[in-house]
Amino acid sequence: MGNLEPEETRDWAVLPVDLLCDIFHRTRQADILGGAGLVCTSWRRVAADEPTLWRCIDLSFQKGENKYVNERVYLERLAMGRTAVDRSAGRCESFRGFADRHLLAYLAARYIYSAACMARSSDPEYVYLLTINLISAAYIYVQCRAPSLRILHVTSLWCLPKAFEDRVIGKLPMLEELVIFGGRLLQSNLRAFLKHCPRLQLLETGNLCSSDTQLGYKLLRMCRSKIKVYNLPWTICAHCYSWSCRIEKRLHEERGGGVDKSHTLCSGIN
Repeated sequence: MGNLEPEETRDWAVLPVDLLCDIFHRTRQADILGGAGLVCTSWRRVAADEPTLWRCIDLSFQKGENKYVNERVYLERLAMGRTAVDRSAGRCESFRGFADRHLLAYLAARYIYSAACMARSSDPEYVYLLTINLISAAYIYVQCRAPSLRILHVTSLWCLPKAFEDRVIGKLPMLEELVIFGGRLLQSNLRAFLKHCPRLQLLETGNLCSSDTQLGYKLLRMCRSKIKVYNLPWTICAHCYSWSCRIEKRLHEERGGGVDKSHTLCSGIN
């Protein structure tokens, strides 16, 4: 035993970037955000600075994991989603996971911000216009919007008040596929998708999805003539049971207030 040579040790911190990227591509993104991307400085740098790793964001739970979801886990997944969106640098084409209205609005706004930053860095004339003419600069900022999100799967309960429709649906013209696990799909949401998402090909809602009012024949015919629709909500529910609404309602009541109808709570919560 005394003649055995010592085992060779490896410095995992000096792995080549392309090899690290390959490892991370094979790793669940929730695990990257929760541990693998924090191993050392070099691993964290690759996890944070390689937008290609976050082009397709998937923070959904594996089979059997969702039974352990509570408020803390829900909020952690929302924070992970925001971090993943930041790391995608506006190049995310697919998002799957928990998302409340605030994260959806952030997802849409992130693309506009990234496009504007790219215009500033690549077009010197933009900087010049910014200094001499705020109106012209604002015009360029709007023209640079180039959201690339094509696929959106919301695995938490859907809740998007009408006040958020322009901030979310109105800024996703490239959206092709929308899958909603459940929640409350407002009739105004459906009309906004038809208006702002001309590329939408698939809309699928889960069995736990309801609507605020009975969907009219005209609206149903418009949906089925433009997109492939599966399981549109037929049931009507006056309440929203999403985590975000429940948390905001509880926090508002703890502050001693009643139902704040002017806030972002989905209408119908009482």
